[in-house]
Amino acid sequence: MFMWNRLKTVALVSGFICFCVAPVAAALQVPIGKGLAARYPGDEGIGNDPDVVVAADFESDAWRQDFAGGNRPTVSVVAEDEERAFQPLRGKALRIKVPQGEHYGASIEYDFKKKLGHEPEEVYFRYYLRFGSDWDPARGGKLPGIGGTYGRGGWGGRPSDGRNGWSARGQFNGQRDGTTPIGFYCYHADMKGRYGNSWIWERDGLGDLENNRWYCIEQYARLNTPGQNDGVLRGWVDGRLAFEKTDIRMRDVAELKIQSIWINLYHGGTWSARSDDHLFIDNVVVAKQYIGPMAHEADVVVYGGTSAGVIAAVQAVRMGKSVVLVGPDKHLGGLSSGGLGWTDTGRKEVIGGLARQFYHRIWRQYQQDDAWKWQKRSEYGNRGQGTPAIDGAERTMWIFEPHVAEKVFEDLIAEHEIPVYRDEWLDRAHGVRKAGGRIESISMLSGRTFHGRMFIDATYEGDLMASAGVSYHVGREANSQYNEMWNGVQVGVLHHRHWFMEPVDPYVVPGDPSSGLLPRISGEDPGEKGQADHRVQAYCFRMCLTNVPENRVPFPRPDGYDPGQYELLLRVFDTGWRETFHKFDPIPNRKTDTNNHGPFSTDNIGYNYDYPDGSYERRREIVAEHETYQKGLMYFIANDPRVPADVQERMQQWGLAKDEFGDNGHWPHQLYVRESRRMIGEYVMTENDVLCKRPVPQPVGMGSYTLDSHNVRRYVKPDGYVQNEGDIGVSPPEPYRIAYGALCPKKDECENLLVPVCVSSSHIAFGSIRMEPVFMILGHSAATAAAQAIDAACAVQDVDYDGLRTRLLEDDQRL
Repeated sequence: MFMWNRLKTVALVSGFICFCVAPVAAALQVPIGKGLAARYPGDEGIGNDPDVVVAADFESDAWRQDFAGGNRPTVSVVAEDEERAFQPLRGKALRIKVPQGEHYGASIEYDFKKKLGHEPEEVYFRYYLRFGSDWDPARGGKLPGIGGTYGRGGWGGRPSDGRNGWSARGQFNGQRDGTTPIGFYCYHADMKGRYGNSWIWERDGLGDLENNRWYCIEQYARLNTPGQNDGVLRGWVDGRLAFEKTDIRMRDVAELKIQSIWINLYHGGTWSARSDDHLFIDNVVVAKQYIGPMAHEADVVVYGGTSAGVIAAVQAVRMGKSVVLVGPDKHLGGLSSGGLGWTDTGRKEVIGGLARQFYHRIWRQYQQDDAWKWQKRSEYGNRGQGTPAIDGAERTMWIFEPHVAEKVFEDLIAEHEIPVYRDEWLDRAHGVRKAGGRIESISMLSGRTFHGRMFIDATYEGDLMASAGVSYHVGREANSQYNEMWNGVQVGVLHHRHWFMEPVDPYVVPGDPSSGLLPRISGEDPGEKGQADHRVQAYCFRMCLTNVPENRVPFPRPDGYDPGQYELLLRVFDTGWRETFHKFDPIPNRKTDTNNHGPFSTDNIGYNYDYPDGSYERRREIVAEHETYQKGLMYFIANDPRVPADVQERMQQWGLAKDEFGDNGHWPHQLYVRESRRMIGEYVMTENDVLCKRPVPQPVGMGSYTLDSHNVRRYVKPDGYVQNEGDIGVSPPEPYRIAYGALCPKKDECENLLVPVCVSSSHIAFGSIRMEPVFMILGHSAATAAAQAIDAACAVQDVDYDGLRTRLLEDDQRL
């Protein structure tokens, strides 16, 4: 248990502390990670845990036996409430109303002495809270909390004097910018005046709650040593510490203890509700140790809200399975909603199943007249990447704006009623629990735990795969490893137009190596052609730009801007190069999907090598550096007086699209992670498969795009000039098949995990597979296989392929 062993001069009654608690360094006591709820998916059976005092899920009237005061007309138990956009957490919930013109909603109490015969000195209190759609308080008021008022002091303008009572109820502080700040409202012995102190939970903004969303709220109170300032209050939101105060004097006498859990709702003082205000409460637990968020259980747990993750979750539902989608993403769809709207289709006829349905839904969106705000439909050129943007005969559309793609993904999730847990980061060190070669559960850094029968890793990084102990590779393999030609170091191979076509001097002082290299040029030897290395192809952001003045945001000057980083680009311009705008690919409404083009462009070459295995903190640093580099590049071209006038004048006509990525400064929320980890699974796809040099066993999807690797590094050639290395573009002779075994880990490593994004492939084969339509195709197939593995009670490696193939073809997958 958490701190029950750090005591002196104690007496225990039914496991609760009844007397003095020894002062302890409070910072050492903050629970981290999973709480006791992690052992009870859906809180089933949690009330029987020996450390739980009381639990209430409101599915029956049993809660009324433990809690008094729930009979007011403003208190009810409901299973549905469409008027207030209620969505159940798990079945029924407690609904509390503050009527218009009134200030009181509920005062429901669990009395420790009446129920247990004694009172504790520390307690954890967890409940789920959801503000209804009509929740709109103008001012503050009270929420559930903890107290020991004894009817004498510590509430309602009755100040605490250290002897008469105390309380630490929850509070709300009106509503601002669409969120309601919450915190503690505390009466304590050091308070000034008649009313308690308001302590808002401000850490990382966690205490700002939105309407129409469930939050896990947990409070902890430990009373002080009488007369000393060592009392503790803590608060968590969704398992994250939102508030901590460790120097509180609640009491001066030992007789004051924790009297009750107090489920309050009312506006402060005599303030009244300007309209009916409703909130919902569910899954209340009071315990002797940290409880944490409810554990969740589903047949299929999908980790990662990428396009593949959404499609996998939808297909799992269509297969009749329960599913949960959880991941670090705040926005669904990954790159497909993150700026990559100029779809890398390849041969569109090999795109089937739910992936094709996604592009059909895009087409439907653009059939609506109001979708064309900044451009007439007739003015749109209909040019796509190797295919028309709009295919009327097939009722598909392959080119689109980011916000349209995100709406399609969100609609799919809503229509299939899939629970989504956003901004949830896998505990990569300790969060994967395995037994007998199978994953049993995964836990997030927030403390949330998800139990499942099958798991799908749909992240671009392969974090679940790696944390589950599955083998993987980062970087380029040697050509000799898989008998390939286009893998490994590719010195002297110059495909596409992303290389220095004219000699450019790399040194600060041209011709003088002693002056040092310009920024963003490596001084390392590139190695020999075809040999392995650890390097990763470059990342960038796929910017959505516009030249519509009313919708254009000028390129911002980023913090840390350094024009010296772009000196090499000026030398490229000096050669006469003028291809800056060649990858301003047009998408609807006079916008672009802007991609890398040329020897020095948006690809941040050489600055991502440690991203795949990097810690979350290190990855955030890399993402921030990429953002600074790319924002700085655009600002530099648009503003630096040394940029050629013809280029600068044209760039000044462009800017960020004001109606895209509104919550991120109009900048894409997803870095283009072109490649990260790649699983080494049951079957490894290589260029021999992609170039159709050998038959592919048990196909579950198809690809057709070019073997496409972006540059990996920028180096100095023996002749003293700069060059890029790693860019490859080799076309398959025909569409190729992708093996089911490339989605499966080796059986002795994990039997219930499928990986449709970081698939088992060599670096150069992944260069073709890594396209968003293919990720969706493989997400569909992975979920189908997961469902069939559940039905057959077998490992994913043992799924009957004939049955899998039959179902995939029924669902219009192209094999």
